[in-house]
Amino acid sequence: MLAVLLICGINVFTACTMDNIDNGVNHIENLPGKTVDLATLTADYTAHDGDTLTGKLANPVKITIADGACITIDSAYINEEGTVYSEFKYAAITCLGDATITLSDTCEISGFHEFYPAFFVPDGHTLTFQGEGILIANGCGSSMCAAIGSVANGEKCGNLVFLGGIIFATAGENSAAVGSSYNSDCGDITIGGKAAVGGFGSSNSAAIGAGYYGNCGNITIVGEVDVLGASGIFGTGIGAGNHASCKAITIGATGGLVRGIGGDDGSGIGTYGGNFSKCESITITGGDIYATGGFNAPAIGSGPENPYAIPITITSGIDQIIAKQGSIWADYIGAGADSSPCSVTIDGVENATPESTFPNLESSVRGSTWTLSPKYK
Repeated sequence: MLAVLLICGINVFTACTMDNIDNGVNHIENLPGKTVDLATLTADYTAHDGDTLTGKLANPVKITIADGACITIDSAYINEEGTVYSEFKYAAITCLGDATITLSDTCEISGFHEFYPAFFVPDGHTLTFQGEGILIANGCGSSMCAAIGSVANGEKCGNLVFLGGIIFATAGENSAAVGSSYNSDCGDITIGGKAAVGGFGSSNSAAIGAGYYGNCGNITIVGEVDVLGASGIFGTGIGAGNHASCKAITIGATGGLVRGIGGDDGSGIGTYGGNFSKCESITITGGDIYATGGFNAPAIGSGPENPYAIPITITSGIDQIIAKQGSIWADYIGAGADSSPCSVTIDGVENATPESTFPNLESSVRGSTWTLSPKYK
């Protein structure tokens, strides 16, 4: 937990009790509470510390989580078919402050309104997911919002932390699956512990990170995780979408698998093309990394015709990096076609290319794919 806190500068501690520590991340247990069958609710409901939400919501009432509460969702279903209700302008589950959700069994949660996500936490607060259950989270119908994140054209969301569970998040149009919705912002995104997070994006956006005309904070991936960011057309896998920005991207997975897949003009990990997509830096210190750039984009770095050079640092602590360029005009790791060259340092070697000699890493190229792996493991 300390590693996550120091890297991200966020506070994920709530009113929960702390159990054993594993992979540097605390497991958080709910206090005793009551079980609420969503099928019985006919009015808005606020979940308090220790509550368990279960069943299928029969009416589109507003579900909120009290500030500081730790709750469980167990076989819970809210608007799983993604019906759009133009009159209900709220997320399927809205946090009133810091909140922790333990996932149990399989749950499917979709937003009600086209601009509102399945889960929303206000700016300045943190929503933490943990547990061993499966969560299917969707932006509502043919919406313009994230599955887990901010309100399109509206409220900025706070920090999002994933410490456990298996999460499948699917975005609406022009929005990140996890992160900022269209024309909106979100805070830091942290994936750690043993979480498995799959973000499936739409056009012009990152799957995990910043949506079209949006911004997000730091993106940090640590622990024994399984992460997939797969964008739609003209999108980025993990990072910043079109007319969007993110702060630092840091990947330090310990034995985990991280995959980033970009659409046309979008990198697998990094930014989109053009002069309105920015990322402060990319640092990779661990994990198995599979990154694929869209047409004219690198696997890791900046999209085509992008004037913003991203400093990219990769250390010898990686298990492997497989980087597939989007075309012969793009770098494998670095810049897209007609972009400003990125500063690439690999294993301490500055201005690194596939032809460089590294002290601790093997380098090989086959066709459009550059593979880096440790020499001595």
